[in-house]
Amino acid sequence: MSGKISHKGADIETFEKMKKVFGYILNTPKLDIETKFLLRRIALLLPFGGNALLINTIRQEAINLEDQSGGLLGGVRKKIHNSPGNEDVKIIEAYIQFLDNGESKQFEEITRKYDPYLNFEEITYSLLLLRKQTSKTAKSLLGNLKKLWQMEPGSLNEKAAELHREYDKITLNTKLKRIYDDALKRMDRIDRSLQKERMSEAASFLGDLRFDIRTLYENTSGNVRLEFYFFELYLESLEQQIHPEVLKTITLEQWHDVEKLCSLIIQKALSLAATYNYDVALGEAIHLLEEFLRDKNISDLSGTLYGRSGSLDYFNHAINYLNEKAINQFRSIFKEKFSVDRKELEELVSPFYRTGPIFQLDQLVEVLRTNVDKIKKIIKETPRPVKTHLREHLSGE
Repeated sequence: MSGKISHKGADIETFEKMKKVFGYILNTPKLDIETKFLLRRIALLLPFGGNALLINTIRQEAINLEDQSGGLLGGVRKKIHNSPGNEDVKIIEAYIQFLDNGESKQFEEITRKYDPYLNFEEITYSLLLLRKQTSKTAKSLLGNLKKLWQMEPGSLNEKAAELHREYDKITLNTKLKRIYDDALKRMDRIDRSLQKERMSEAASFLGDLRFDIRTLYENTSGNVRLEFYFFELYLESLEQQIHPEVLKTITLEQWHDVEKLCSLIIQKALSLAATYNYDVALGEAIHLLEEFLRDKNISDLSGTLYGRSGSLDYFNHAINYLNEKAINQFRSIFKEKFSVDRKELEELVSPFYRTGPIFQLDQLVEVLRTNVDKIKKIIKETPRPVKTHLREHLSGE
């Protein structure tokens, strides 16, 4: 979808207008759950991390890059101005890498997809001049493009401040005010965790925060409602950015590690609920996971030899169902709106396949699934409730 927008010639200045159009659609009364979900998935492919000032800064920096290069980077400027997409980040990253090490292959490969007429022979010949004249602008442009496409965590407190300015203009009932106050505390804890680069710690609060923000969005109106919506989109982007680091920090050596992993899974399920993605099987999976944490009975996690399903079984069903449901919704829309063959249809829906919280949840659950035997050993070395021992004895587990 982002590719289609990019190649259709959407000007970067239209993004601020797109945000307003989205706001209008979101304020339509009685939107059904499926429409809300689809709007979210499309919104995540659009650059809603920016405002008019940021967009104008990016435009000017792209012009400066062309001027400082003596016109050699005119094609890059045209790409950013006339057919913007999140691939612009990769283009500028590759250019900065070229400036650093003099190797132009990666920059040439990625840029030729969008502008086959750049003179790379002359660009390579002018390396020293480009390094001197354009390095500062390129680095600044890269940072601003990442902000526009929400590809860096940034300061959560900055985003919260924008939200709070709109919040101060309204009056909430006691229940919603309590939810908002809880959300502020979670924002602060997440921000402090991010500053210390404790990604797993930050992730352990994100699901609750996203669900709180979704609740506030559903129960407010006007500008603050839109701010809640776009703030929650930012949180999904943030969650996606830190997820790879979270995976790297997972260890399973003692019971506390198992608890941390299960907590991350529960938070991810809350993130799914915040995106209108939920299923009865997912609820049962979480219920059994909480039972497993309480009683340390492995059958709650992996099921039994006698056919009783465990948490992992329900997770598997829920993840497959939710993922296929999302893809089918987009297949139906694209098939109706575009005259495409089956291969082209799959290319259109590919940005939505196994992405976001569904894919991240699957990865976390897979860590549990592949370490069941190891978890059994950890449980044996961990004190458990007497009723768990009795239950295992009576059931022959």
